[in-house]
Amino acid sequence: MTTITSEPSYLIPPLIGVAVTFALLIMALLWSRRDFATLLFCGVLVSIALVNLLTFGMRSSPDIQYARLWVQWACIPTAASYVFYYHFTLVYTNNKGQRRILLASYLFLVVIAAIAPTNLIVEGMRVEDYGYAPIVAPASYFLFAFGPFLALGGAYNLLKYYRVDASCVERKHLIYLAVAAIFPLVGFLLDGFSNLPPAVIWCNMIFCILCTIAIVKYNLLDIRVFVRKSLVYLLVSAVIAVPYATVLVLVSQFLKPTMELWWIHAVLILLLAVVLRPLYGWAQNLVDRLFYRDRYDSLRALEA
Repeated sequence: MTTITSEPSYLIPPLIGVAVTFALLIMALLWSRRDFATLLFCGVLVSIALVNLLTFGMRSSPDIQYARLWVQWACIPTAASYVFYYHFTLVYTNNKGQRRILLASYLFLVVIAAIAPTNLIVEGMRVEDYGYAPIVAPASYFLFAFGPFLALGGAYNLLKYYRVDASCVERKHLIYLAVAAIFPLVGFLLDGFSNLPPAVIWCNMIFCILCTIAIVKYNLLDIRVFVRKSLVYLLVSAVIAVPYATVLVLVSQFLKPTMELWWIHAVLILLLAVVLRPLYGWAQNLVDRLFYRDRYDSLRALEA
């Protein structure tokens, strides 16, 4: 059985892909707009994370039979990533057409999910110099054809919106999203039609990073708000933790027999609750002064 210590260059990349995609998913959920397009993009990220996780299972399999099972199940999130990306581009560009293609794409996903456990897509595995590689069946060419079709269709939707309706700022983000679609196709074709070492993990990672940058850039102001709030809570927590710990140490020194009584902790928490509100306001003003500097007095005057 292959282990991480024996073949790190073979087993670690899928784990890196899972970690990076999961981090990008958190960024998209925290710092992007709360709309249906974002949910679809998160579906893309989750699908690619599952592909990486299943790829790790395949590469760490003890024999080709187990490896084949992992690859068969990986076909489902692979197809889902293309479908969600295409649907995302329709919602993102407010494209009300192409409903038949969208319906066909979800039917395509259902078909792939139905036949993935069979030998119709992956009929076996072979051992290459770098590790396991799938032996594709005739039905796999359906996946090879329709998946790239959806990716190119999604890129076309973005570029069409770029030429017709997009603003100057939005065009930069559309370019990110459209160019990103090239990388999964390159990795998909290299892994499907060559004996080169697997490249789809790295290509998918580039795709996810570029798309997340485009999505998150819409809400850079939200990131500043997130940082401000985090600094406030961190400052308040630090100011509270020091006296609270000091009081507990002093009480433990003078009232050792009664330290296990719950009411001592309750009194301390009640006292902290009394001083927490003005302390929070002080920390908020301090952080706002650091962020806004010369604009702070003007903003306070407007609030008044």
